[in-house]
Amino acid sequence: MTTVQDLEVFADAFDLDRAVEIYETHGALVVRGLMKPFLEDIARDIAEGCETAISLLDEAKQIDVGWVTPDGTLFIPAPKNYDRDKQIMVLG
Repeated sequence: MTTVQDLEVFADAFDLDRAVEIYETHGALVVRGLMKPFLEDIARDIAEGCETAISLLDEAKQIDVGWVTPDGTLFIPAPKNYDRDKQIMVLG
């Protein structure tokens, strides 16, 4: 059985030969810490995308599973204890 630990290397101590060996053996590779330098930018982009999607809810089209806003965000009905009646399932 292959575990995630069998597939992982670390960006801060990257070993290209080991990464190639893992990928050739398993067809997959997990690089821990690869996105770390970009986390603030990613978080900002996600927050901005959420704000945009929420602002477009009045223009959303209802579909079988929920609502799609013009930016392509999919909202689904929120659980009963949620602070809104819709929640983001897929950010556009």
